[in-house]
Amino acid sequence: MASLGSAGRVQFIVGSLDDVLALRSSIAGFEPDAIAHLAWWGVRNADRNSPIQARNIGSTIELAGMAAELGVKVFVGAGSQAEYGQYHRAIGEDDPARPTTLYGMAKVASATMLAELSRQNGMRFTWLRLFSTYGPKDHDHWLIPQLIRALKAGQRMPLTKAEQLWGFLHVRDAADGIRTVIESDAASGVFNLGSPDAPPLRETILAIRDLIDPAGETRIR
Repeated sequence: MASLGSAGRVQFIVGSLDDVLALRSSIAGFEPDAIAHLAWWGVRNADRNSPIQARNIGSTIELAGMAAELGVKVFVGAGSQAEYGQYHRAIGEDDPARPTTLYGMAKVASATMLAELSRQNGMRFTWLRLFSTYGPKDHDHWLIPQLIRALKAGQRMPLTKAEQLWGFLHVRDAADGIRTVIESDAASGVFNLGSPDAPPLRETILAIRDLIDPAGETRIR
């Protein structure tokens, strides 16, 4: 968590989801107008159905409750495409949420409770359902960093036919989206945040290969 001062200096406050309330005095000290809550336990695929997902709901609501008590005016939460479940077409905000994992279910539960808590306390609330971000500090086990490492090492990474339509959003663009909704008084409710383009995954894989090593092997089936 950080606050940006008028002189352009960043103040870092180190904390943990294990003890959200320990952040209270530090947050009160710089009196933020808005909080963007992006932290979450269990984001790896292997943890998507772990009971740890339930802990996220409690810590998220604790943070929002504390924000309301401290007079924060805007609360932004990071949702996920996993809230929608399986759709075989473009997904809009009006489509029903049908999560198939505990991760997606915990996101939906958090958003529902945050919306009501924010309404009760007069906070503007925005929930951004993120679709496939990538960029610096990405998790090593996700597709793009794995593929880059394999190509740089001259290795062949096993892949499927990669026929699914998939868009990727750079983290800088995601950050711009978060800043935009914080600064826009009209931004309230649920918004999907992702790339406007969703080419076949094969095209993205081959584009990355061509940037690193056009002669590299991708092992697309």
